[in-house]
Amino acid sequence: MKLTTLYESNSDLSLEEAVKIFHNECKPFQKEIGFDGIFDFKPLKRGMKNKPSLLIGNVRPDRKPTDTPLPIHEFMDNWFYKKFGVRFRSNAMFATKSQGSARLYGDVYIVFPIGEFKYCYSSTIDDLYATIANKIESKLSSHYAPLTKEKFNDFLSDEDNLKFALDIVEKILTESKYVDNDLKYVSYNPEIMINCKSYLAIKSDLYDDFTKLYQKTYK
Repeated sequence: MKLTTLYESNSDLSLEEAVKIFHNECKPFQKEIGFDGIFDFKPLKRGMKNKPSLLIGNVRPDRKPTDTPLPIHEFMDNWFYKKFGVRFRSNAMFATKSQGSARLYGDVYIVFPIGEFKYCYSSTIDDLYATIANKIESKLSSHYAPLTKEKFNDFLSDEDNLKFALDIVEKILTESKYVDNDLKYVSYNPEIMINCKSYLAIKSDLYDDFTKLYQKTYK
C-alpha cells in the first residue's frame, strides 16, 4: 500500500504497515535521537480521543487555540517565529514524554514525526498556557479570579490590561529558555511542540508489539 493511500485512510493501518512507515518515513526523527534499532529512548506521547489504534495524523498549519486568548496566542506565535523560524503555537502538535500528562487529553499514543520536523521545548514548562494563566491570575484582583476563559478575554479587552499581560507572557517565554536540541535527553515533564506535516501514532498498549515486530523485521 502506498504511503499516500495510508494518509487518506487512517483507520485501517496494520502493525506491519506502521513498522514499515516508521522504518522508511521517520528517518529524520531516527537521526535526531540516534536510533540504532534499539528502542531505548523515552518515546513521545500524545493524548487523543476517538481515534483508531494505529493512524497517521496530519498537523494543522493554522491551529486555533481552545483556551488561550487570541492576542496572547498570536504574541507567543510571533515570539517563537522570531526565535526559531516556526510558529510553534499554531503550526505544531503538542507532545510529552509523560504518560500521565498525555492521559489528561485522552487515550495515550506513541507518536513519531514523519519526514522533516522541527521542535522546541523548555525544561521548566509542562503546560505553557497554564503557566501563563496562573501567573497572570496571581496578580489580579478577586474580581477576575478564577481566571475563566470569559473573564480572561474580558480582562484583555482593555488596552492597558493587554499590555500588562503581554509583558508577563514575554518575561515567561524569555526566562523559560526554550531550546530546539537534545530531544533524546528531554525528561518526562516538558511540553514539546513539534512542527511537522504528519505523524505516525500507535496506541500505547500496542507499542511493545510494534517494537518487537520492528526488530524482528529489520534485525
